[in-house]
Amino acid sequence: MVFKNHSKSGFFNRFPYPSYPRVYVECKNYTDDIGPNEFNQITGRVATTKSHLGILVCRRNHNRTQVLGHCRDANRDERNVVIWLEDSDIIQLLSAPNPDTIDEILLARADEVRPQE
Repeated sequence: MVFKNHSKSGFFNRFPYPSYPRVYVECKNYTDDIGPNEFNQITGRVATTKSHLGILVCRRNHNRTQVLGHCRDANRDERNVVIWLEDSDIIQLLSAPNPDTIDEILLARADEVRPQE
């Protein structure tokens, strides 16, 4: 899915238009670990377009360390931002009491996947 990013506030405003005109979202019906091929797909989309923001959504992932590593590798180019969300994250976002809480959850995930120095 591709969404236009014209946000004036919140999480998506952290990736302002026109630098990040689109947000690519890939949904995988996976309950096993997400591998490098799945990250290569989303990374390829954000790296070959003007958009540099991608979200990979899956059911769940058992190896959090591995997924963090894939995201951090994808984000080595400072123009690229790739995060992942699981069903539990989506449930948490849907039950958030206000938009600020949603922003905090997404910002925490984006900060978490920054490459380590």
